[in-house]
Amino acid sequence: MDQLTFGNSAALLRANGFAPIPLGDGGAPLGPVYVTQVDFARNPSNAELAVAVLTSAPMPQGPHAPIQNAQHTWLATVTVSVRDEVQADIDAIIKRYTGAAKCPARLADGEALYVFKLAGPRFSTLATAYGHQPDTVRVESAASFVPLNGQWADGFSLLGVSRDELPALSRDVAQGLIDELDRLLLDRAPAVDYFPPVRAPRPLLQPGQTLRYGNERALEALREHGFQPVAVRWGQQHAEKDGFSDANGRWHFNCDVSEHGVGINLRGFALIEFNGRFRTDVDELVRSFGACLIRTARGDDRPAYLFRSLQGGPDEALYSPNVHMRVRRAGLTVLSGADDDGRAYQWDRDVLTVPANQLGTFEQHDGKRLERMLEALPPPDYDKAPAKRRKSA
Repeated sequence: MDQLTFGNSAALLRANGFAPIPLGDGGAPLGPVYVTQVDFARNPSNAELAVAVLTSAPMPQGPHAPIQNAQHTWLATVTVSVRDEVQADIDAIIKRYTGAAKCPARLADGEALYVFKLAGPRFSTLATAYGHQPDTVRVESAASFVPLNGQWADGFSLLGVSRDELPALSRDVAQGLIDELDRLLLDRAPAVDYFPPVRAPRPLLQPGQTLRYGNERALEALREHGFQPVAVRWGQQHAEKDGFSDANGRWHFNCDVSEHGVGINLRGFALIEFNGRFRTDVDELVRSFGACLIRTARGDDRPAYLFRSLQGGPDEALYSPNVHMRVRRAGLTVLSGADDDGRAYQWDRDVLTVPANQLGTFEQHDGKRLERMLEALPPPDYDKAPAKRRKSA
């Protein structure tokens, strides 16, 4: 196969559904083949160069491009570099995924490279676990190339097959292949203690760290969970307004907000707050409406309860003979920050990990129902109140 050149094979490769390219010095493709198509056949000097096929030809940028259906030439490759004692088992698993389709395999530098046609969109490289080294299997669909010269298994190369005859490989199928190979390599690992790698995600907040508006990963987690975070100056109860909104609705600030606290827009939520002293019987009634996030300020015993509100509506006051509360459905509430007295807020759960759709709902008709429940409560027992409070009352 060493006599293969771009000139004597490009037409056949293109007819078979591939994207042929010439290789220059060092075995690298000529030109910017990964960003734009180049008609190398128009330059006679390229005819004597070695030939390869692109795995991911760029889309055409006009009628002059040599390959108008570039996506129909895309390939996926499986590169196998393993110990001799597991080579046969790896090959058997891969051949089971190829089925009856023709799957050429190029052999070079102790590796076998199997060529598939790509099914579906391109995907990030998948590989067996690093702990299986030196055994490695990679599945790739990114822009690369497969040389035609060299040694091919059973003497069968891409010249003898069309792209349509290759086995198809999608990301889901590739993930299934890698998972199966991981299990095989784990079973066939050398007789040493093996601990699979643990990929623990980096925490959104380090131990003892306070949520600040400069923590982009935490803000993105809030957005993914259905909240709308806004910047709030520490110790204040309203959004930072020293800035401007662009055409996409994204806010740009004129000041440094990285150390600001974080609030959330109450649109789609209902925040129930005490107007007066905390009562455990009232707390039980509010909690009975479903799951909620509960916020308190250090040193203050009056919690606020955050529910969803699918129907929306205005703020409302809940009146009863002995208990007064209010429900807010507009404006914002502070997640991390402090109240007007400088007391920092805290939550009963980690608000960065609780999706909004897991909260219960509190609609306007629920407000009337809660009022009727509050009316049945007895008056507060002032005799049990702290002395300071009795005196002020």
